[in-house]
Amino acid sequence: MVERNWQPSIATADLKKRAQLLSATRAFFSAREVCEVQTPIVAASGNPDPHIDSIAVDLSAGGYEAEAGYLNTSPEFCMKRLLVAGSGDIYQLCSAFRAGEAGRWHNPEFTILEWYRLGFSMQQLMAEVASLVEQLFGQKLPQQSLTWAQVWSNAGIDSSSEQALLDALASEAIDVPAGLTLAELQDLAFSMLLQPQLGRDGLCFVYHYPAEQASLARLDADNPNVAERFELFWQGVELANGFVELANANEQRQRFQQDNLDRHASDKPAVTLDEKFLAALESGLPDCAGVAVGFDRLVALLLGQDRLAGALSFSAERS
Repeated sequence: MVERNWQPSIATADLKKRAQLLSATRAFFSAREVCEVQTPIVAASGNPDPHIDSIAVDLSAGGYEAEAGYLNTSPEFCMKRLLVAGSGDIYQLCSAFRAGEAGRWHNPEFTILEWYRLGFSMQQLMAEVASLVEQLFGQKLPQQSLTWAQVWSNAGIDSSSEQALLDALASEAIDVPAGLTLAELQDLAFSMLLQPQLGRDGLCFVYHYPAEQASLARLDADNPNVAERFELFWQGVELANGFVELANANEQRQRFQQDNLDRHASDKPAVTLDEKFLAALESGLPDCAGVAVGFDRLVALLLGQDRLAGALSFSAERS
């Protein structure tokens, strides 16, 4: 039988445009004197975030102390260690890996663009993200900034009510697994009902996520119920996730431990905590803000594609 899936996922003309976008991205950061770095793809510790599943690898022949390790889900932990060591502003373009991520806008291996700016506020980093997108797109775009609470209010949905969330999902005939927590219902309703409408007329930043969704972000000093975290949506697609970075090692350890408890509640295996990262935080992370951009998604939208595969040389099913 002749194998029919040897062909690339991306058109040849778009492959060349992708290369131009990579060059333009590097030029963007070079002009701002942000240093490009490389960090390991494989690490002895993974990411305990219950919404992310790391891909385990055998490290027994690789010289690691531990036999089991993980492909990185993001270069975040190592990049922050560089910041602690005095690197200054840095960025990275690299492959990242997440298990179980396949679909229209997902691939188990993807390109991530991540950068960190010393002394930046959340608003300054949001502005820089917008500048990058506009420079790559070649023109100005309408912009909107909404708090997480405003998005729900505009949709007329009470995000604090499980019944209101269930009713909203049922109105769109969306199946809801039994036993979801309020936070899980919020995630489902946000992704299925609200996100598709965000950024239809330009760039839409959503910020001040609830403290329960802070991840690695610092809580707002004036309102500890919300985190200094934002996401960027364009044409209904999530493109970026940014934080004013949490620098408190004890608080970060507690969040990681809670993540593992949440993983256990979802019948997921616990993930070994990255003690090197936590030790770096104890040494003192400088005041900074950082953001991760799904580069393949951004390229796909810039190329006018309606799915991730159109921006990849070979998607998972063709790799």
